[in-house]
Amino acid sequence: MMMTWMKKILNLLSVICLCTAQQKWTKDTSELDQRDKSNGKSCSNLTQVLDNWKYAIMYQVKDLLVNNHASVLPDYIRIQGLSDAMGDLYKQFDTLKENLGKLSSKFDRVESFVDDHQARRFPRPKLWTPMRQVPQHIPLKNPTRVTSKELWAQRLRARRGPAMEDDVQQEFLSEFKEKQLGGWQILQLTAGTGLAVYAVWAGVIMPGFRRVPLKLQVPYMPASRSQVCNVMTLLKGRSGGIADLGSEACRRGFSPAVGYELNPWLVRLSCFHAWRAGFHRSVSYRREDLWKLSLLQKKLLSELPEDAVIVAGRFPFREWTACRVEGEGVDRAWAYHESEEASLQALESLMTEFFHSCTTNDRKREIEELLNSFAGQSGSWRHCLYFLFNSRNEYVMMYSLTVFENLVNKMWVGVASEDKGELRSCLPKLLLSQHALLPFFIRNKLCKVIVDIGRQDWPMFYHDFFSNTLQLVQSPSLAPLGLVLLKMTSEELVCPREDLSVARKEELKKLLLEQIPNVLNLLTGVLAGNSSPMILDGESGSLCLLALECLAQLFSWIPLSSSITPSLLASIFHFARFGCQQPTKTKPLPTSNGDSAPGRHPANGDGGLSRTETHNTHSQSNTHTIRNRLQELDESYVEKFTDFLRLFVSVHLRRIESNAQFPLVEFLALLFKYTFNQPSREGYLACLEIWSIFLDYLTTKIRSRLADRDSVMNRYKDALVLLLREVLNRIQFRINQSELEELDDETLDDDQQTEWQRYLRQSLEVVAKVMELLPSQTFSVLFPVLRENLDIYLGLQQFIVTSGTSRRLNITAEADCRRLHCALRDLSSLLQAVGRLAEFFTGDVFSGRFNDALTIVQRLVEVSCYGSQISLYDVEMAVPSVLKPDLIDVHAQSLAALQAYSHWLAQFCSEAQRQQHQTQFVDLITSSMAATTPLINAKVPEKLLLSACHLLVSMATTVRPVFLMSLPAVQNIFNMITENHNHRLPQEAHVLVCRALSNMLLLPWPSLPEAEQQWPSRSANHARLINSLTQQYRLLPRPPDHHPTSKDVIQQTVCVLKDLVDSISGEATKSRQICYHSLQESVQVTLALFPRFIQQPDVTDEMLSFFLMLFQALRVQMGVAFTEQIIQTFLNMFTREQLAVSILQEGSSGSNVVQKFLKILQVVVQEPGQSFKPLLPSILSLCLDQVYPIVSERSCPDVKAEMFELLFQILHHNWRFFFKTSVLSSVQRSGAEEVMENQAQFTSAMQVFGQSFLQPDIHIFKQNLSYLEILNSKHKLYHRKLFRNAMLFHFLNVLLQVLLHKSHDLLQDDITLALYNMAAVDFPAFYSSFLPEFLNGCQGLDPHQRTTLARHFTPERDLPSFSQGVYRLVNDLRFYRLCNGSLPQGTLKL
Repeated sequence: MMMTWMKKILNLLSVICLCTAQQKWTKDTSELDQRDKSNGKSCSNLTQVLDNWKYAIMYQVKDLLVNNHASVLPDYIRIQGLSDAMGDLYKQFDTLKENLGKLSSKFDRVESFVDDHQARRFPRPKLWTPMRQVPQHIPLKNPTRVTSKELWAQRLRARRGPAMEDDVQQEFLSEFKEKQLGGWQILQLTAGTGLAVYAVWAGVIMPGFRRVPLKLQVPYMPASRSQVCNVMTLLKGRSGGIADLGSEACRRGFSPAVGYELNPWLVRLSCFHAWRAGFHRSVSYRREDLWKLSLLQKKLLSELPEDAVIVAGRFPFREWTACRVEGEGVDRAWAYHESEEASLQALESLMTEFFHSCTTNDRKREIEELLNSFAGQSGSWRHCLYFLFNSRNEYVMMYSLTVFENLVNKMWVGVASEDKGELRSCLPKLLLSQHALLPFFIRNKLCKVIVDIGRQDWPMFYHDFFSNTLQLVQSPSLAPLGLVLLKMTSEELVCPREDLSVARKEELKKLLLEQIPNVLNLLTGVLAGNSSPMILDGESGSLCLLALECLAQLFSWIPLSSSITPSLLASIFHFARFGCQQPTKTKPLPTSNGDSAPGRHPANGDGGLSRTETHNTHSQSNTHTIRNRLQELDESYVEKFTDFLRLFVSVHLRRIESNAQFPLVEFLALLFKYTFNQPSREGYLACLEIWSIFLDYLTTKIRSRLADRDSVMNRYKDALVLLLREVLNRIQFRINQSELEELDDETLDDDQQTEWQRYLRQSLEVVAKVMELLPSQTFSVLFPVLRENLDIYLGLQQFIVTSGTSRRLNITAEADCRRLHCALRDLSSLLQAVGRLAEFFTGDVFSGRFNDALTIVQRLVEVSCYGSQISLYDVEMAVPSVLKPDLIDVHAQSLAALQAYSHWLAQFCSEAQRQQHQTQFVDLITSSMAATTPLINAKVPEKLLLSACHLLVSMATTVRPVFLMSLPAVQNIFNMITENHNHRLPQEAHVLVCRALSNMLLLPWPSLPEAEQQWPSRSANHARLINSLTQQYRLLPRPPDHHPTSKDVIQQTVCVLKDLVDSISGEATKSRQICYHSLQESVQVTLALFPRFIQQPDVTDEMLSFFLMLFQALRVQMGVAFTEQIIQTFLNMFTREQLAVSILQEGSSGSNVVQKFLKILQVVVQEPGQSFKPLLPSILSLCLDQVYPIVSERSCPDVKAEMFELLFQILHHNWRFFFKTSVLSSVQRSGAEEVMENQAQFTSAMQVFGQSFLQPDIHIFKQNLSYLEILNSKHKLYHRKLFRNAMLFHFLNVLLQVLLHKSHDLLQDDITLALYNMAAVDFPAFYSSFLPEFLNGCQGLDPHQRTTLARHFTPERDLPSFSQGVYRLVNDLRFYRLCNGSLPQGTLKL
């Protein structure tokens, strides 16, 4: 539109100029001779205008290009190489300047004639003029035809002379600058300048820009002479046709040639040059837009012959490697010879560049786009086949195989049958010929491609696919390759990752099941053929490893009951025995009919176990030899065999163990030796996991068979005790120091555990599982070892030497220090083991195991008191960096173990009142507090301090003895917290101590009536405690922002108060009343301070956490009025602007503030009754109008989760806010219309839920889907008229689309269940209306396919059939789309 208006304006100006000139011409004709029609004045004006154009255009355009080029070329300044292009543009304008100068010199003749004619000065004929030498190639004009105008011009030029040309121009320029122009002259100058600029732009530059994509636009730049010479040099000696992407070929005499040019003016100019040179019959030009082609490189590769040479001037093909380069700078030219060899070299260069560390991400994206474009071409697989056969570059080979994989999985239907046959022939040949030379990942990728082809074409078009694989397995030299193919075939054909129709999947599984007997026989033969030597070489070991991997994969899906043979089991157990026997004791592999076969072992477990024990005793003498032999095996072999054992124990043992002929005891004996002879630590821990799985299975079995519990346990008792002893030995430094010292005890992993802690935890889990099965035997094994180390620890006091105020541990010998170090580490581990076993002394077994537990607790109290009395952490010693941490750890672990028995102490407290054990109980508690309270000091090491604080909390919260607060040691702690503020504990310890003291005063004493709880005195003491803790907080100056320590005081105090409220949240009403009464003033202060700190998210976060805890624990005690006041304050403070600032704030503090606020609202909307119902509209508006618009456009998963939960709680707990249906009408199911209120808010909430299913966050998706299901099960959401009529089909469509796109495949079962519940509202409407409408809206299907899909979805109403129908619909729809997308354009579908 703008261009049209410019043309109209310029045409109008041209008409005005012509009219003005015509008027001038008519006015002055009376002064001239009637025979001479020239208007001298007009010619003079035209000459002036041309000169004006020449200088004005030059100066103005050059000034624009130099100083303000962005106004002329606003969108092209980002083009690479623009500086060179601008240089060429300047040259073009210089050429234009010369042409205008020549035009001005020609009009000078007319000007001089007119001047002479007006002055009546006619030239004298006798004036001599020098002869001008005429070039020979220009014919001389006939002198008789020379006009008077030309003669006068020649004489005028002679009169001036050549030297006067520049002077005249300068004089004219100065005259032009001094002369004042009139209105018509200004109008003429404007119109002429516009016409000239438009002519240059529209005729030369703009046509090239008009159709070139913005990112590829370049200025018009004709080839220079040097560039043409460089191109000629590169083409020297070549013959044949030429395709010229420009208009230079014909100028050099090339024929035949075809030129491509976008600019129409240049096309016409090129045709004229070709006609003038005489090549118009053999040269043609096409006006085509190369940028509308897919890619120039792609077009050249696909259409040019193999021997073609491509020459590029000024702009090279960066993705290709040039074979020759000529010239420098902007005149450089590159030659490319695109043979397959050259293509391979270029691809290798590209791949190397892509994976080079110096390559930028932008360049990598360019290369990736180029490679993807090449892979999408039809016929690109032929080049890749050549690359595979001729390249050893791993990157190139992997890329080529990826092209094949994409071809087979996504475009196979559209591949010609001849090409399919060629691929089925070439790829296996390549695999057979080069599999030994290929890296394993390249080999596996190639095998995957071959298996993918088999998945598509076997058995109809690739009938020998599976038979070839079995032949490879039978071949001695190619058996490893065959096993790799066999394993991949089992993986890809049974559970294909790519889309196949359901019918094809069923067919493949059926075909494979028919081949399973042959496959298992072959694998049995492979294992049996490599089982004779007890020390496998590398080749045999890898072959057995591959065979076992195949078996593990096959066992995951084949029916084991009808497939596994005795010979196969014998081979498997032979390898289970591998590494546990001496080579000299090797016997032939037992057969299924021999006496030594596994099936011939007696059913009596005792006889088998005795033989196993005898064999174990013999094997333990050769432990070192067995471990060495396991070390000689390949690490991957041992790892895979361990995985196989884990799979066998976890999945198949419960079925096989029921067979009386199965030698379970022998299997456990072999597993025992395999476990404790592992050469690596990771292998040992993996074997411990297998034992844990077995112990869980055994525990479950015993619980289900309580009647014959003893007979079952007698079968395994000796083996489990042996396992317990060996595991305990493995965690003791005095036995296993060299290996345990290698474990890292400083660096934390993702589970916040060090390597040593993980090792110890897994070992203690096995001990605990054995303890659950054999409690007495475990205690008898563990306690003597514990007592031995305790004696060493308790005897350290005799080595302490006191000198003045210092104390020193008088153990200096290196050997003694090492033994002490090992003993302390072992004691720490055993104390953890003792604490882990505490749960097995409580509950129903309390009385039966009371004496054992009492012995343990007494020893723990003794150790704790001993450590606190002599303060070993404060004693000087010879090696403080080693021994002091050991002593601190032992003391801390003794307190932690005693804390683990707090539940036993609580049960002992209730039993003591009935069984007259009160004195014994009081002594234990008093001694425990005497050991704990001296450690609650800021000078004590932090690890020890926290252990003491946790023990104090357990005593106050779990045990709750009546006399605890009256103990002098506890009174000292209370006074220290309430009176001595100068010696403040670290924050974590301070919070724990305050929690313990508060719980002592608030929690009811067990087994005492309400009248004996002493609530008045306890309430007063609690108020005193809270007033002391909040004294500085309540006295903060107003406003607190100016106080330097106000922020720290607020955070520390609020943190303590929040913890106190949390600790009594689930307790009796009286405890919560006392707590709120003590906290009431602090709550008021916090609410008053909240608006002043709204801009500080860290402080606001702490305050909201406190309020959240108040609402969860004390909302009844706070009352409705005060609760509503708090909520209204929050709603007023959290405006949309404040929410946006908090959510968008860097870090997590701002988001945490919004999360806490939404959690508070969740608590409010769940409150029953009508108290907080007036707040619902405001809360709904906050969610839908303020929070959701902010989080919907950003990734705020935590805030989104809380917002959706708030919406769900509003709907779930306030359903009658929207639906007024009474309970009676719901029971009667009458046909009356539903009474609905607040429909707009309900619809908005449902839309928000629906939008969440379109987001990629799977956690939000799962959460919201479960919310909808809960609303449907509780309130019949899907059956509501509004949802059924306006929303049901939309939700069905969205959920089906999610299944189609596989965006949330992990939730496939949940989505299918939700679809079933929605469809169950009206099954006829689903099958007759929704399903056809959904299929008609699916793109990429033809009518026949839509009909087929609808027909296969049988109208069943039970969940299993419906789920199967959904699965088939989604699977086949994806398959049809894949097939249709892979067909070439124009393919006829029958």
